[in-house]
Amino acid sequence: MNKLCPALIAGVLYILALAAPAGAQPEVTLQQVLDAAFKNNPGIAASQSEVEAAKAGVTQAEAGYLPQISGQAGYDLRWAETSRSTSSSSYSRAGQYDYYAAELSLSQYLYDFGKTSGRVESSRSSLAASQKGLATTLADLVRDVKNAYYEVLKKRHLVKVNQDSLRVQKQHLEQAKAFHQAGIRPKIDVTKGEVELSRTRLELIQARYNFRTSKVDLEKLLGGPPVSGTYQLKETPLRPPMPEDLKHLTKLALERRPEIADLKAQLMAAEADLKSAEGGYWPSLNARGGYDWADTTFPLESAWQAGVWLQWDLFTGLRTKGEVDQARAGINKLKARIRGQELSVSQEVSQNFLNLHEASESIDTAALGLKQAEENLALAKGRYRTGVGNAIEFSDAEVLVTQARSTLVQANYSYLQALAELERAVGGGPIK
Repeated sequence: MNKLCPALIAGVLYILALAAPAGAQPEVTLQQVLDAAFKNNPGIAASQSEVEAAKAGVTQAEAGYLPQISGQAGYDLRWAETSRSTSSSSYSRAGQYDYYAAELSLSQYLYDFGKTSGRVESSRSSLAASQKGLATTLADLVRDVKNAYYEVLKKRHLVKVNQDSLRVQKQHLEQAKAFHQAGIRPKIDVTKGEVELSRTRLELIQARYNFRTSKVDLEKLLGGPPVSGTYQLKETPLRPPMPEDLKHLTKLALERRPEIADLKAQLMAAEADLKSAEGGYWPSLNARGGYDWADTTFPLESAWQAGVWLQWDLFTGLRTKGEVDQARAGINKLKARIRGQELSVSQEVSQNFLNLHEASESIDTAALGLKQAEENLALAKGRYRTGVGNAIEFSDAEVLVTQARSTLVQANYSYLQALAELERAVGGGPIK
């Protein structure tokens, strides 16, 4: 490892040098990009709407605790074959007549063995589940934005690697032409240099296209550009500290993952639904009162009523039993889903932990490969200048250096992306 440090440091310094700002474009940080995503991403807006809908559901359920006031008024054109009394007076008449009525009523829930309270608890738990669903959406978005951000930086560095390679290939071609004119090297060296120059230009075109595409992908996640006008992304530390305690990460994930919290909130809602369904076996007690006006002519006769009513649905065709059985089945299903989610989270943390360690080792290997490729290029360049080596050997050595630099860039950003995946697996946010 100590032998690799100089090469690794050199590789990091090379990448940081490539990251030097060009022109006067303002730099946009990762946090600014995340803030833009939180503000504009349509998925966040959809999840927030689900939370608002769940809050409205709580309001509807809690309305069962409050008094219910209603009023009604109406007019009937009636006909009776024989004289009869109206409901509000002893006035009797036969034939066709007008009938007017108005009523104001009030009812208040008193007790129903958990039917109303169960619905309220269920709605509150559903609200908690929707809030955890929003947290899941946010965590996914943070991971996706980080990966896209690192992808843009990686593609930008690969463009600069290819630009540097193009510059070197131009110098090589000029050298080959000078050697050919001096009679030191054959024409094939010039032709070889021209072919390599064309290949490098083609790779640069592809690298630039990939960079633009990655930027479009990032802005799609953000819901648009993070700032108005032109901008460039600010570089981030290439190799943050790597967590080592897998057991701690797994424990942390089981505590923090919003998917598990979402399912647990759904379980609480299902248990409240069971309580509400079981309340259907028992009566409900309500207070009622009303005031009405009715007669065939004005002024109308008035009357009032008040009392307590006990209602018991003694048989509902086994509907209540079906609701109870359905609620219990839902509880068992959610318990199984929670267990399955916990196993999935543990496996996901372990896999991403291994991926991060693999990415870390890849950086060391890529740094060593770059060091060896640069040494090989130095030898090939010396052999070519002294006439011992040939153009093919020299060109191959230059290609290997370009490939090694590209590999190191990819390894560094693969590490950052692997870290973002592990952070998401643990529940989102930095790992401590």
